[in-house]
Amino acid sequence: MQTVVDYKKESPRFFSDFGGLRIKESGLRLGDKITIKPFNGAKQEVSLSRLSYRFKRGREYGFFSETCEIQIPIISKVFTEYKLVLCSEEPDVEMDEKARYLLRATGLNPFKLNGNYTFEAFLEYGDKVELEYTRLEINRSSCVTGTSSDIPLNENLIQSNLSVLIEGETGTGKSRLAKNIHEKSLRQGPFVQINISSFSESLLESELFGHVKGAFTGAVCSKKGAFAEANRGTLFIDEIDSLPLGIQTKLLLFLDNKKIRPVGGLSDQQLDVRLVFSSGKDLKELVRLEKMRKDFYYRLTTGGRVQLKPLRIDSKKITALLKQFEVEKGVHIVPGLKKFYRKYQWPGNIRQLLGHLEQKHILSGGDKISFSTVDEELSQNLLEEQVLNNLDEIKTLEQMKKLYVNRIYERIGRNIKKTSKVLGVSPNTIRSMVREVSLP
Repeated sequence: MQTVVDYKKESPRFFSDFGGLRIKESGLRLGDKITIKPFNGAKQEVSLSRLSYRFKRGREYGFFSETCEIQIPIISKVFTEYKLVLCSEEPDVEMDEKARYLLRATGLNPFKLNGNYTFEAFLEYGDKVELEYTRLEINRSSCVTGTSSDIPLNENLIQSNLSVLIEGETGTGKSRLAKNIHEKSLRQGPFVQINISSFSESLLESELFGHVKGAFTGAVCSKKGAFAEANRGTLFIDEIDSLPLGIQTKLLLFLDNKKIRPVGGLSDQQLDVRLVFSSGKDLKELVRLEKMRKDFYYRLTTGGRVQLKPLRIDSKKITALLKQFEVEKGVHIVPGLKKFYRKYQWPGNIRQLLGHLEQKHILSGGDKISFSTVDEELSQNLLEEQVLNNLDEIKTLEQMKKLYVNRIYERIGRNIKKTSKVLGVSPNTIRSMVREVSLP
């Protein structure tokens, strides 16, 4: 007779039992992510936000948010289930920032952790877990996407099927937010992304809705469009402001009845797709210019709506990104450079900042990141912006030279020798200019 572990009656675990310091530093925690890769379904990334998740046997891979269950294909004939449960550092504390996730087999089959079989283990960053033919990968959370509390939408709306419109400048993280909304919704299907501006109008309808064989010259076989690929999942339509008027009508019909018709098709297809849109332009202005239908605009804006701030007006976001980069890369960014980054405008927003930091990290060759020639171009751009924004206060070339020297001096950490080396002038010259100019 098979004996089954009753996980509800198991004694609680504290990670001090498993080498507490290591688990505390690198253990899986609230807000972190696991990537689930079943052998017969699309992979799914899940952000952890609950006390426990239960992996149980099923014929079909899927998520059930009401009961925090994740159904995965299990081949074994014996009773097999697994539970991921949040365990505290100390007794009598159920859930806090110090808690870490423990994976335990509650049936007769163990799981494989980094190549070794075990029935119970705290999970750490970089671990590879095999639940029979389903693989879990453990990923550190990113402050760019964040946890559910970082999504500026109501939790009920995130879990619903309502469409969402994300507005913001280029590089503000619209794609990341769209994917995070999909993950939090726990929809069973995949996350599919399509950029409207990447296709000509003649190809776009087929890319979105698919086509049947022979629908047009060159259509030698039928094709599934982005909508069909995203069935039971989420379709992220990037740059919806570029959608031609004719296709706006067809998309409007889907928003009303959840049906599409492939190009050349004779019948409609009923689909279960959650739509997330993004725009970098003023949609009201597009309506005024008659580049967007009024009824389409009203339909886009009746679901969830998020406006992402550019970095130039969100210094807290810059601070969070810098801190996250330090943690993930194991580096230290000197305070003067952080101050410079918080003042810089970052016209490319998050994408530009992260790309710049990655370049700095590679070129630094160590664990300390300080001002270098890579930042000089940013400094020059900052000065140009200040001049353009203050044309009524025109400065002489000599005044601008002194202002520039003082800016570099501040960025390097108020170090005369380093400033003189970077700028290629004598320390005495730097010292005299620093005395003469008072920084704004």
